[in-house]
Amino acid sequence: MKLTTRLILAIVLITTGCLVLFSSYQYISTQNRLYQSITDRLDADVEFLKASIVQPLFDYNDKGINYCLLAAMNNETILSIIVLGAGLETNQPLYGYYREQDKSIVQGFVSVTEEEMLIRNIELLYVDEFIGTIKITASVRKVKEHLLRVLAGELLRIFILNILLIGFLIVVVRLKIVKPILSLTAVAQELAQGNLRKEIPKVSVKEVAELGNSIDILRKSILSKIGILEEKNSELLTNEKNLSTTLNSIGDAVIATDELGQVVRMNPVAEKLTGWTLADAKGRKLPDVFVIRNALTGELCENPVDIVLKTESIVGLANHTVLISKDETEYHIADSGAPIRDDSGAVNGVVLVFRDVSNEYKLEEQLRQSQKLEAVGQLAGGVAHDFNNALGGIMGATELLEKYLIDDPKARKYRQMILDSSTRAADLTSNLLTFSRSNPPVSSIIDVHGIIEETISLLKKTIDRRINLVYEPRATNSKIVGDPAHLQSAFLNMCINASHAMPSGGSLEIVTKNIEIDETFCQLTPFKIQSGSHIQVEFMDTGHGIKQEHLTKIFDPFFTTKAQGKGTGLGLASVYGTIKHHQGSITVYSEVGKGTSFSILLPVSQEENKVSKEPQILKKGIGRILLVDDEEIMRLTAQAILQDLGYEVLLADDGKQALRVFQEQGYQIDLVILDMVMPNMNGSDCFKALQEIDHNVRVILSSGFSREENVEEMKNNGLAGFIRKPYRSADLSQIVFDTLKQ
Repeated sequence: MKLTTRLILAIVLITTGCLVLFSSYQYISTQNRLYQSITDRLDADVEFLKASIVQPLFDYNDKGINYCLLAAMNNETILSIIVLGAGLETNQPLYGYYREQDKSIVQGFVSVTEEEMLIRNIELLYVDEFIGTIKITASVRKVKEHLLRVLAGELLRIFILNILLIGFLIVVVRLKIVKPILSLTAVAQELAQGNLRKEIPKVSVKEVAELGNSIDILRKSILSKIGILEEKNSELLTNEKNLSTTLNSIGDAVIATDELGQVVRMNPVAEKLTGWTLADAKGRKLPDVFVIRNALTGELCENPVDIVLKTESIVGLANHTVLISKDETEYHIADSGAPIRDDSGAVNGVVLVFRDVSNEYKLEEQLRQSQKLEAVGQLAGGVAHDFNNALGGIMGATELLEKYLIDDPKARKYRQMILDSSTRAADLTSNLLTFSRSNPPVSSIIDVHGIIEETISLLKKTIDRRINLVYEPRATNSKIVGDPAHLQSAFLNMCINASHAMPSGGSLEIVTKNIEIDETFCQLTPFKIQSGSHIQVEFMDTGHGIKQEHLTKIFDPFFTTKAQGKGTGLGLASVYGTIKHHQGSITVYSEVGKGTSFSILLPVSQEENKVSKEPQILKKGIGRILLVDDEEIMRLTAQAILQDLGYEVLLADDGKQALRVFQEQGYQIDLVILDMVMPNMNGSDCFKALQEIDHNVRVILSSGFSREENVEEMKNNGLAGFIRKPYRSADLSQIVFDTLKQ
């Protein structure tokens, strides 16, 4: 075979190879692009379907589900969509759509390669609860068929080009340029493979030599520019990598702007807090992305970038600044802004650094609320103490009047009115002490209906008269074991919350009924309740309702939807604690714009359905009693009551005087009745001092304001008894009689 022929064949083969490689590259590129396009569209449709179908599937909304499935089937590559159920029937199809002409492929009747199928299995969650699975099957067979047609066309074009090229080369070779062209072709092949340092050979043919020189000049120019670009790119990549690593490692949010205040860079923390991605925020003015308001007034704050650009100095945000993110989430933030300067010192941008201090703000707010409540509690306890002493004198003196009014029924009636009013005032004081945590909870058989009636009596004088209060006591057994003060406080909180939800008036309905709770219900409820008979108390209002996203938080301490300063967030939290303490449960149902219903379940008492009181009998006795109280009215009334009961009474107005009397006459004193809160020396210190004198001294503590833990400590150290002020004559006679019998 002639050299010319061999050269022609070699060139043809090389050219054909290049064309084949190029066609293969085009084929693979087209294949990848089409595959990626199908995959991206399928994934986008999957995400859209996943986001749109959860709510209809959770609500069993067939129409909404079918609408979502049909919308997804608009993707012509999708062959089928099947919705599988949750629970025991996880593999049971609930809904499905097939593309009829490809149904056999989906069902497996036609052999299909794995590369031709795209399958997506998506788990559906609703508020972290698994509700089902969507299985989506798609086919890329049409893509393969299209690619085969493209490949066939490319091969045909290669064949035609080769035929033309052969004819052309034969002409060129015959014109005696085969050898120089062959040498240049060899060099060109190496250049194409990236070997830019290959030297261009010298050739004798002028035109070919000029071509070679041009290729060589181009080669050297490319080498030079590539070197410069590689060096620059290396530096830029290194700087960009270092900057990105630094910004992404910072725990604070960072936003950088140019000299016009337009966003040029954000780190992930900034993206999270603002709700904007860098891709969306880039080029926007900072106030579009970084929206801040005064937490107290709600007014928009001045753009910190404008301040920095104007003053060319570092600035910080004022306290109580709130960042409003893209999805309207609010974050309390602290931040500072600083100018970015170039080598000449000119300001060409601003860097803004800020962080989320919402948790710190909430803790501070909770601390303030706790301190307020503690102060109010202390005030309530102090008021209750003085009020109890006054009530003790009134009640004691009123009872002492009884023996002087035997023949005067009208006067006895008025005396009883005074006594009843004083008793109600004492109950109010007990509620104050409960609020201040100075009054320990008590457990006794109480009538829920009676507590509700007392609550309604209080409410009618306080809530808006435009609210229609309806009470339907349908329960036949309304007796439970519990603390009446705590339960009434819980009912008051429920009703007051309901009234706040109806600022323009409405209806508040309170309904009771008896229901039986079975073991299944007890296992399903998060509350620790026992099966059996319960009384259900429902509070139903026609207020503005509670948003679904708030329903799971309403019983959390300090959670409130009211404006700042309008609520503590402790009302429903205390109700929850009270109901839980009574072995009950509380649930809520609400619709925005329609109203809210709270349902409370309390176990009814298995004891007799009547609370009977034995008639109070004054128990008389003998002995010498030392009465210690700093309030004169309490000393005098208690002295008169005890003397009427047959006791000899010694008086002391504080702890120190009591010690002096006991040191002088302790051997003749049978019992000490000791007040807790006194000047100079309080009851606890006096009790310890009395025990040092006589370890067997019998002491009854009498107080209207004492901490439960203090009383328990004294009981553990030998305290004989405790009577709460204000007390009745019968209560005092009973505890004195029982103590002296010990």
